[in-house]
Amino acid sequence: MNSLNKPVQVLLSVWPGAQAGYSYQLYFDDTLIEPKKEILASHKPGDPLGLEIPKELLEEGNHSVAYAIENPENMVVEFSENTIVSVDITQPGAPTLAPIILPRETLNGLTSEELENMGDVLTGTIASYNGMQEGDVVRTYWNDVPGPMAVVTKDDMGLKRVMVDFVRPFLELIGDIEAPVYYAVTDLAGNQSMASETLDVKLQLTVTTPLPTPTIKEATGSTLDPINASAGATVVIDATANLKTGDQVIVQWQGPKGSDTKEKTLTSAEAGQALEVLFAAVLVTANAGQAVSVSYVVNRVKGLVQVSDTLALQVVSGLADLPAPHMDTVGADGVVTPSLIPGYGATVRVTYPGMGAQDSV
Repeated sequence: MNSLNKPVQVLLSVWPGAQAGYSYQLYFDDTLIEPKKEILASHKPGDPLGLEIPKELLEEGNHSVAYAIENPENMVVEFSENTIVSVDITQPGAPTLAPIILPRETLNGLTSEELENMGDVLTGTIASYNGMQEGDVVRTYWNDVPGPMAVVTKDDMGLKRVMVDFVRPFLELIGDIEAPVYYAVTDLAGNQSMASETLDVKLQLTVTTPLPTPTIKEATGSTLDPINASAGATVVIDATANLKTGDQVIVQWQGPKGSDTKEKTLTSAEAGQALEVLFAAVLVTANAGQAVSVSYVVNRVKGLVQVSDTLALQVVSGLADLPAPHMDTVGADGVVTPSLIPGYGATVRVTYPGMGAQDSV
């Protein structure tokens, strides 16, 4: 310690009744320490005086410090009340400091979404270390960049740990790299520990989970029959989009013969749930027989903008004009010949645009 590389100053003042020629001397650990100093004729009661504790006496442990005064006429020596001085030259945490403890989300790289779920604060735990005392200062470092610090409190001593918080702006400053995280401790005496063991952490804050592709509730896969969307087409955004309160969602329906855009700001009740947005049935019928592009944009409340993949939706042709059926036993002239109808009955054949296996005729 720098403070122990030179003598420590002991301050006192001229006592009442002191006269020129009286002497005063350091009394350290019940031992008189040279030199002995004299009161000068210019000294008055209350004037400051000084003594020094030699640096070679400053060994680890508690020491009593006082001073002795002597009347040269009668050689009577009196001693002041003593003060206890504690000398601490032991490094905190010796011989080693364990690595900082971070949440399990950091094991495979911390993503922006994971950090957001933590309230944009990554909390680290520093376990109790050898010589831990109230008032110790813990300083953290991330890739050698000074991070948050903490002062050990009485509560920390009881819980045998210290907590430090790494906020998003600091982590974004570090960047998306894998880097060592460590800490060091300075105690009240100024003793500096060695650096703790490191913990390598990978940040992936600019890597976001892709948005799910939208689906249509009334469609079969990517095919929509207008008959099934008489009340409109419902665009569904799956819960895996992880929408948060305050996020703005813009859903786009883009068709050759009709387009529309819907906007929605998420409430707390809607956060984390699947989101449904209804588009009018007229948009469906207008685009019958056409391919429609359905997508959405999320403006995150934290400022991030994400764009989903596009659903290529095929709207089948409407069945407003159905072609006439055909009967096997009816000739080109449209006349039925009963004698030509087999015993099991007449066969009527139907075909229409967009015929599907699940249609009901």
